[in-house]
Amino acid sequence: MQYRSAFSTTLFALLVAGLAFALPATAVAEEDATAEEAQGATQYEIDAVHSSVVFRIKHLDVGYVFGMFRGFEGEFVFDEDNPEASSFNFTIDATSVFTNQQDRDDHLRSPDFFAAEEHPEITFESTSVKHRGGETYDITGNLTMRGTTEEITMVADQTGTGTGREGEFRRGFMTTFAVNRLDFGVDFMPEGLGEYVRVMLAVQGVAQE
Repeated sequence: MQYRSAFSTTLFALLVAGLAFALPATAVAEEDATAEEAQGATQYEIDAVHSSVVFRIKHLDVGYVFGMFRGFEGEFVFDEDNPEASSFNFTIDATSVFTNQQDRDDHLRSPDFFAAEEHPEITFESTSVKHRGGETYDITGNLTMRGTTEEITMVADQTGTGTGREGEFRRGFMTTFAVNRLDFGVDFMPEGLGEYVRVMLAVQGVAQE
């Protein structure tokens, strides 16, 4: 199948830049009090408006094609003093895949790739969280796609904390990891597409009372 063009580098750059511009304003005067409330094991709901799931794959061993998922939700529990008590869970809407090319997006939803009609959700449930040092953590868990579950480990960096416009405490994480598509039965174009898909996941969580 021929497509008009790959996902443009410019659009991807704008997407990544948008992550920075979308960060909520910080009310410095309220931050210390709110941060104190968020100590210990705190549950966070992922703010999908300020979170992104972006992926790339090698095409014809020539260049990279980028895409993203527009539908994404989840939650996490984080305990800075006892990281092993933390957990991360999220769900991606496979039907929401977007690469800026309608024919390709429709193809990605088909059984050749995500089989989104039969398996509309891609899920991750953590089984362990370990502190590597500094702001870096190993998050191990089960990734399920197309009805197949594989264990993966994501190396995640805590990107910051702050207080939003309405006084809510926020915490952010970002990770980049690779998934072998063949492990999940995605074997379309074995010689035309790379085996590994690199995923960039950036999330903001809002502390729940």
